[in-house]
Amino acid sequence: MSEKTESIWVKIQKIPNPAILAVFTILMIIPVIVPLNLPIGIPIMTQQFYDYLLNMPEGSKIVFMSQLSGFNYGDLAPLCAATLKLITNSPNHLKVIMVFQSSDCVPFWDIMKTTYGWQLPPDRKYGVDYVEFGFYIGAEMGWATTCDNFKAMFPKDRFGTPIENLPIMTGITSAASWNLLLLPNSWSGLMDYIIRHAYGRYGVKVMLMPAGMCAMSAAAYYPSVSPGMPIGAGGGAQLEKLQGYKSWGTTMADAFSLMSLLTVVLACMRIVGDYMERRTQK
Repeated sequence: MSEKTESIWVKIQKIPNPAILAVFTILMIIPVIVPLNLPIGIPIMTQQFYDYLLNMPEGSKIVFMSQLSGFNYGDLAPLCAATLKLITNSPNHLKVIMVFQSSDCVPFWDIMKTTYGWQLPPDRKYGVDYVEFGFYIGAEMGWATTCDNFKAMFPKDRFGTPIENLPIMTGITSAASWNLLLLPNSWSGLMDYIIRHAYGRYGVKVMLMPAGMCAMSAAAYYPSVSPGMPIGAGGGAQLEKLQGYKSWGTTMADAFSLMSLLTVVLACMRIVGDYMERRTQK
């Protein structure tokens, strides 16, 4: 008695997982080697973020509170880099005050700047248009102190310059003197207490820049607290497109698009395969 020959659909469904993972890996590498220039749409939340920043009054002071760290670097670094490039090259000369959520966020910020080749433009000056402080301590109480009395938490910048010698800090006493707060983060608990003090007690708009994992939590604050909201690496790619350049955000977006396409193809093949098998068994 001859053995029953397996159909092509059964054979496809028996492709081993390592082979599928290998294909996913190759699809991630292709955009790094060969730019694909896949189309990138601009969601309304990213466009609102971009427009809001460029329409702020001349010389507005923005506190950029970063949670960029090891566990969220892949998703948030493209977004942070594109945002930093946007605000430090803005025609309305936005001024940027950097603070960090924890000690590990500081070195990862430096890694991001190096990886993405960011430098302060020649017409901007450190201490006048851009400054970096360290990380606040004390979790929510530390952040509350930062909002109430910035100097009490940060008497010097991260390089040891007294706050009195930094022209950008003139008039910055409490959160009442901030024009906007930017918050890239991947933890909804942090997002909640940051907003509770900056927006809840001082009325400062908090522009959320969530990683994909906490986008749904952040959505609750849009648009009342956060007038715009780019999300993760995709948001970074969208901001790159709006600024007219391509970097790692665009590359990652291309890789995710290819992997999403493969996922859809595999799912369709599974559905068709199951259908064809049922037909042959009738």
